[in-house]
Amino acid sequence: MTNIEKMFDEISSRYDFLNNLISLFMHKKIKKIAISELSIKKGDRILDLCAGTGDIAGYIKRKYPNVNVVGLDISSKMIEIAKKRYPEIEFVKGNAACLPFPDNEFDFIISAFGYRNIQDKNNAILEIRRVLKNEGCFLQLDFGKSILTPIFDFLILFFAKIFSKNLEAYKYLIKSKNEFLSPVEIVSEFKKAGFRTVKIKNLLFNIISYQILFKSI
Repeated sequence: MTNIEKMFDEISSRYDFLNNLISLFMHKKIKKIAISELSIKKGDRILDLCAGTGDIAGYIKRKYPNVNVVGLDISSKMIEIAKKRYPEIEFVKGNAACLPFPDNEFDFIISAFGYRNIQDKNNAILEIRRVLKNEGCFLQLDFGKSILTPIFDFLILFFAKIFSKNLEAYKYLIKSKNEFLSPVEIVSEFKKAGFRTVKIKNLLFNIISYQILFKSI
């Protein structure tokens, strides 16, 4: 078991509760805004990468009932929660750097606040490209680079100290997001692997950013 897997297993029971508090209940709205940018249609096959407790997979399936959604996460405990909440969706335990899917399988891959936690990002990019269909779309949503970061970091620690039994996990969250690539740098890494950028969108004074990229033929 990796350290990342162990950490997310340990915080899984209060993960959604604290996400709501830390984001002041904005994270669900932001995810919906990003997903609305995608041209999802009947019959599409969609991978929720680093799916966590399955909120994005569940939202997509409700909004687009005629698509096929699969969720993948490295944490067994997260997957257990997701399966109980959304029994109609297939959830798989797996590593984003070695995806258990055939080539050209998905029309869309979505990673919300997850790509940052992948340890082998180089292989993950190659795997994302491999399992996407030609002209398939990857949506990456996560923290951006903002002058308001210190305020947001304070909120994270404030709520984590009160409500979490694992303060170190939220200290990791702060460290990982502050050391994470900028949106432009993320796009640059994907372009090297054969993607083209369609959009970079920053929200909430750049606290949050998402990038939409297509697999080039």
